[in-house]
Amino acid sequence: MLVAAWSPVPSTALDCAVVDEVSGAGIVRHEPRYDGFVAAAGQRQEVAEAIDRHIATHFGPVAFVLHEIASHLVGVHVYVVGPSAERPYQTLVTSGMSERPMTVPDGHGISPYAELMLCLPADWPLTQAALHDERTGWPVRVLKQVARLPHEYGTWITLLALIPLHPAEVMLKVSQGTDALIAALDRGGVSELLDPTRPSLV
Repeated sequence: MLVAAWSPVPSTALDCAVVDEVSGAGIVRHEPRYDGFVAAAGQRQEVAEAIDRHIATHFGPVAFVLHEIASHLVGVHVYVVGPSAERPYQTLVTSGMSERPMTVPDGHGISPYAELMLCLPADWPLTQAALHDERTGWPVRVLKQVARLPHEYGTWITLLALIPLHPAEVMLKVSQGTDALIAALDRGGVSELLDPTRPSLV
């Protein structure tokens, strides 16, 4: 299983590790499976329409889409749902990660096809200028990176609501397992809403 972690400090690089989910301990480092750019095949129309319906049903109407033109492995488009009374923040949902199946081990009983979501404060800027500014553009960049990682490294993701983790929280997951991490996040009141100032819970 892939555990993706990054510091809330924008300049910090994404750090990823593949965790042995069976034992709950140890880190297996994977090498990229591809050398260079691999053009995405493109999303099937029926899959894109199914994702559109799911977003509209569960999150609300889409305000706009951050499209990709040339994509590596999969085309990761980011659908943005604006704030509402029920969800007073912006919801970002990928469409395209499920172009390819993830590499899920036998016996886990989960679908190899997945998309990701991340919620940003209502006033988080998502203009073109803001997306090119490292101080405000990094959540979308990381969302796309994580969407490609299972395909790049031949692994899988189970936590589909993307929650930024501090390095110490990742090590808690590695040493004590998923339940210990979820318990710590619950105690801290962590939700799918990004809080760049959140301190480590470990």
